Amino acid sequence: EGAVPFENRFGPANYSFNLGKIHYIVVDNTIHTLASDGRLTSYKAGLRDDIMQWVKSDLSFVDPSATIMICMHSPFFLIFPAIPSSL
Repeated sequence: EGAVPFENRFGPANYSFNLGKIHYIVVDNTIHTLASDGRLTSYKAGLRDDIMQWVKSDLSFVDPSATIMICMHSPFFLIFPAIPSSL
């Protein structure tokens, strides 16, 4: 999986930190589908259950009055309607 070389070089793909009164959560929201031999066959945006649990746990330590910023690799939602496939 691509996360292993990334984390070996740069550190965790999912982490959080506080800066002033703002709590930042950084998550890799790319879900990979791997073939039986380990090859990447596809991917999509989303949060795996383990990452969602980590986020919930992380937020349990955050002051409820704090501003929370979530940073993700892929957009959390689409702003524009789907582009017709005829274009």
